[in-house]
Amino acid sequence: ENPDSAPSDGPNMVPLEQVPTLLKMLVMIDRISKKNQISIETKR
Repeated sequence: ENPDSAPSDGPNMVPLEQVPTLLKMLVMIDRISKKNQISIETKR
């Protein structure tokens, strides 16, 4: 009933007005990570 004191809601919520900026940042991170991929080989 109270998101601020809920164990998983309040502290994890992103205010709606911040969502567009957050999404832009996530898309930028995704593009950069795909552009600069590295291969890590592991020995078995």
